[in-house]
This record gives sequence, C-alpha cells and structure tokens, in this order.
Amino acid sequence: MPYLNYYLDVEREITRAEVREVSAHISLSKDQNDAYLYGEFDLKATRTQCKALKLVLCNFVRYPFQRILYERTNKATTGTRFNPLQIGQKPLKEVMDKLAEAGYIKQTLGENKFKHSSENSYALRTEVISTQGVLDLAENLGIGIDTLVTNNPCLVILREKKTDGGRMLEYKDSTYTVHTQLLMTNYCNYLNKHSIKVESTGEVFEDIILRRSYRDWDSNKSLLYGGRVGNYWMSNSVSKADRATITIDGEATVELDYNASKLNTLNSISYGNYFPQDEDVYAIEGVDRELIKVLVNRCMLNSESRQASSARFDTMCKNKDLIDLKREATLSTTEMVDAVEQRFKSLQQFFYQGEAQGEHYSWWEQNILFEIAHQACLYDVPALTVHDSFIVKESDKDTMEMLMYSTAMPDVYKEMSLIKRI
Repeated sequence: MPYLNYYLDVEREITRAEVREVSAHISLSKDQNDAYLYGEFDLKATRTQCKALKLVLCNFVRYPFQRILYERTNKATTGTRFNPLQIGQKPLKEVMDKLAEAGYIKQTLGENKFKHSSENSYALRTEVISTQGVLDLAENLGIGIDTLVTNNPCLVILREKKTDGGRMLEYKDSTYTVHTQLLMTNYCNYLNKHSIKVESTGEVFEDIILRRSYRDWDSNKSLLYGGRVGNYWMSNSVSKADRATITIDGEATVELDYNASKLNTLNSISYGNYFPQDEDVYAIEGVDRELIKVLVNRCMLNSESRQASSARFDTMCKNKDLIDLKREATLSTTEMVDAVEQRFKSLQQFFYQGEAQGEHYSWWEQNILFEIAHQACLYDVPALTVHDSFIVKESDKDTMEMLMYSTAMPDVYKEMSLIKRI
C-alpha cells in the first residue's frame, strides 16, 4: 500500500480544456444495467489544480487499483526535497474530492491526526483507489506507464514533533544523511527485485519506497531521534497473523527478532556485546513477560522519573489488552520496577532520561536494523524489517541470524551518538 508518490511526473502539461473534453467522452460510459459509470469532471481554471491532477493521475497509473494513502491536513507546502513539483494541499484535496464525486476514484477519508498526539501513534491516512475510468482519463491525457518519469525520492524525512504540528522540515545534508539515503536507496532497489506477497490477503508489495522518519526533538534538526519506517507490511492493514503468511519469491518466511531489542541495543553500544540468545530478558517470576516488555520499553526508557514511569505504566494497564495480565501478576508495580532495576543494574543510566532520549535509543535501534538489512542484501538475503525484527525466507534463517549478531556498525553512528561506549 503506497503513499502518494510526489516524485512521479510526465514531460508534458495538461490543460483544463483537455480534461473537460476527455471527461465528457468518458462520462458516456455505461455499465451492464445501462447506468452511467462516471460523471463529468472539470477543474477550476487554475494551473495549480492541473498540476495536482497530473501528479494524482501519475500515481493511479503507477499503482492501478491499489490503495494509495495521502494526508489531507491543511499545511504549508513542503520543500522541493520532499515535493519536487510543489503541489499544495488545497489543490490536491480539491482534485481528489472532484474525482471521487464524479466516480473516478473510491475515497475513504482518514482520521484527524490531532487525535493522535503521541509520537508513536498513527492516524489512519485517507485512502484512494483508482477505477478504470480514471485510468482511461490518464491514458487519453497522454499519461501512461511508459511516459512516467520518477525523480529520485528523498528517503530521509525530518518532521516536527506531533505536538508542534508534525510538519516536514528542510535540513542540511551531512555524512549521516548521505550515508542513510544511499543505504535505503540500495535496500529498496534490492527488495523491488523480489516478489513479496501476503498470501492471506493476496496483497503484493511493488515499487517499494521506504522512508526513514525522524523527529526534531532538540529543535536543532540533528536527525538524532527516531528514524523508523512504516507502511507496506508494517501498516495497520496488515495484521500480525497476515504477516505470518508473507512469502518472498514464493517461499514461506519466518520472523526473527532480538532478545529485548532496545535493551540489547543499549548493552551492545555500551559494552560491545549482546545478551545471550537463549535468555529471556523479560522473564520475571510472577509477571507475564508482555507486562515487563511494556514497562521497560514504553515507560522506564521513555519517562523522566521513576514516579512518572510507574504512573504511565498503571495508566496503560487499564487497557483491555493488559488489564487482565496486571490483575494476574503477583508483583505490584513498585515491585516490578524494583525487579527490572535490579536485573539491569549495568544499564541503569539509561532509565528515566525522558521521551527525547528514548527516541534517541530508537534511533540507534533503527540504524542497526537497517544496516543489517542492507548487509543481508549483499548476501542475497531479502530481509523485511518490522519495527525491531526481520522477515526472511525460511531457507535464509541461519544466514540472517549470523548477520544479526555479527554486522559491524559504521563510525558515523558512533561519532554522532549521544551515547558513548563505556
């Protein structure tokens, strides 16, 4: 399921008169019940709407009959790094709405992003799907798969914090951004040579463009916070059960992850080694491991104090997925925190450092994840990243496990990091 691709173009302009003429012809199309399929489609006499329509039609041609996600939030037009054609939100929404009203596309409106103010919660984007009518419209306007031009997409995205509006920010390139852009470009190009399919739903992932998304926690455009990737097999529409049915090149897959990924990352950065692979780091007697996992990753590593961490944990445990686990636990919240602190004395300096620092821990985790995924390409192992794990073909399991625990990290990460090796 792709996002609207702002990097698609054709080397011609389209005019309102052309659109009106072609649409008038297509609007005569009828279904088997002799009912008209499409209404007439017209634009305002503005160049901006014609530009927006061209971009939209390029996307429908590139991703025919696929769900395409886009944002409708009113915001300033982002820079050319992210939006080469400088398409504004207002004409984009107007064109999408007009196409939907005329029956050329199916549109499902998303959620208000301001209901999702947490940095790691995601509002559902608006979803559009093409019909044959909009593909006919594109073809008659000279937009076809053989005429599409793709500008090099920017795969390193910096945004404000959600509480500040979440807008994309321009930034100066650095050794890190150049390294990451090249790594992600090579990684995406490699994945696009392989067949990746969710067998349970029939969804096939093509034209994969994975973008690392960072947050400007220090208001300094440092790109030291976050760096996650979403969409495709990581989107809300692909459940955990569906992911288990993913095939790569027709072969069944397995999902491999680290033992307590974030803590393991911090241990590796600090001391140069990972936890033993056969040790369940989250295992504390009398408590379900899922509770400990939530307590550590979402509370202790993301709160500014022990008290705030415990309060956040107790609030989260009112959630229907955790309330029963909390009720069944033989330890109180205080006792759980004591047990975690005792077990990880060597990592105590990383607890209660606040949400921004927690996002820096994620930055390290994601750098490691994609460095390994890229290294896997060199071994001809297509590896799909999922937050803190990898999906690989069953036949590649041993090779991937070797790479997970042996891949060296470039100096650029160590030089930038706010964490120094002990």
